[in-house]
Amino acid sequence: MINTDRTLPTAAYNFKVETGKENTKTTTEYSWVPVPDKSLVERYMKALPEEERPIIGSVGEQNRKSRLQFQLPLYDCNVDDARFANEQDKEVFRRFLENVRKHVCTVLH
Repeated sequence: MINTDRTLPTAAYNFKVETGKENTKTTTEYSWVPVPDKSLVERYMKALPEEERPIIGSVGEQNRKSRLQFQLPLYDCNVDDARFANEQDKEVFRRFLENVRKHVCTVLH
């Protein structure tokens, strides 16, 4: 039997990453990270150009907010208008939209 359980990465918002030793620690706070895992966040952010890293108060955060206006238009986010293979997909999309409306759409206004 095929396992159809899906584990989806959960993005995190206002995520802090501490680096350095005890007396030289620095904290970087990102407005958004793809997963709440410090080592993965560090690798992901190092792969981005500095001006694209969504550090709170930075140009990267403003760039992300600007892109969101075009990436997720509200008229594209309607479960009832979308086609799905099964109810499980529909439920995953519903949870995604709930997260977008709660965390992303409020960023734009």
